[in-house]
Amino acid sequence: SIFYGLTGLHGAHVFVGLLLLSFANIRAWRGHFGPAAKDHLGVEVPGIYWHFVDVMWIIVYTTVYIL
Repeated sequence: SIFYGLTGLHGAHVFVGLLLLSFANIRAWRGHFGPAAKDHLGVEVPGIYWHFVDVMWIIVYTTVYIL
């Protein structure tokens, strides 16, 4: 039960991350990101979120499979 809950929640977070990255990609193709530092927030936030999901997967994997 805990296994399915953890992997399901992680899968939901991966899905949200993919949506954020897809929106960032669409905005990039439309030219929304300029050379100014303030224009890069739309790329930085999905990147930070994706790294969060990566770190959480390491914790979930360690908890479920190794311990």
